[in-house]
Amino acid sequence: MLLWISQKLLNFDFKYISIGSIKPGHKRGGHYHKETYEQFMCIAGRIKFVRDDESIVLEAGDIVEIPLGAVHVFINEGKETAYFLEMKSIEFDEQDNYLRLKDKQ
Repeated sequence: MLLWISQKLLNFDFKYISIGSIKPGHKRGGHYHKETYEQFMCIAGRIKFVRDDESIVLEAGDIVEIPLGAVHVFINEGKETAYFLEMKSIEFDEQDNYLRLKDKQ
């Protein structure tokens, strides 16, 4: 898979980028940030994205923005492991994760 990403393409001056995965039946997130602005790009599989009270299904190439203060969860409801890119405005800071939600879907 060839993947190309640029700050100009995304219109987002990200500082850090990482690759993550979600196994079938699992989720990531359930929190919000006061200082970290994020964008996520699904690169393989299908990921249900929940932000506050709205949800959509992401497929490869889809990008979502996570504004400050938005509670967000990513859920893999498929049968294959899903992969994503995570772009952050600042380096990961455990102190900037608030309101972990167990069952927000």
